[in-house]
Amino acid sequence: MLRYEHVMVENRRLGYATEGSGPALVLLHGLGFDHRLWVATAPYLVGHTRVIIPDLPGFGRSAALPDGTGPDAMLRSLAAMLTATAAVPCMIAGFGIGGTLALGVAARNPERVHAVVAISALGPQTWPETGTGRIAALFSALPGALGMSMRFAPHMLATRYLRDAISSIAVNPEAVELVESVLRDPVQRQTLLKTLGQLNDWKQLIRRFSGVRAPS
Repeated sequence: MLRYEHVMVENRRLGYATEGSGPALVLLHGLGFDHRLWVATAPYLVGHTRVIIPDLPGFGRSAALPDGTGPDAMLRSLAAMLTATAAVPCMIAGFGIGGTLALGVAARNPERVHAVVAISALGPQTWPETGTGRIAALFSALPGALGMSMRFAPHMLATRYLRDAISSIAVNPEAVELVESVLRDPVQRQTLLKTLGQLNDWKQLIRRFSGVRAPS
């Protein structure tokens, strides 16, 4: 059964779920989710690895970062978490921006990472072409409109996001409830809005992927 623990990074709480023993496997969620994205997967992995599933800063049980939600700030937090949980070296996997961060950790700290699995990792490049991306661009022309929609129509936006970001197969009650809970929470909603507003910053991280040496 997953245990819920936390470490302090720069005097801020970073929560994570963990289970199992052996080589460390870190699983990173994407935008609009928290650690619960991986909960159903964990039981299949714990017989072989020590699974560590953090909530990215500003999501789930983790405090938001004071200096924004760009990739550099998140990478610093993840590197500190790996050290604090004795998860070095590790295998690391992520979905969406979690996958982008997984590759970023491997590029920046090659000695800390044995292997990488990146699922739909280049979201910042493909984001503008998705239906959700077009909606976000439309709302960005109306200050506060996207935040208001997240606050007052979370079910509709959660359903649309899952269909566009993953597939119609992902639109099930459990997944919609997960994303909807993120949109309803003021801290997580604000973190999500800030991250969406800084997606161009992630292109700088993507350019560093040539530095990844781990099997990926």
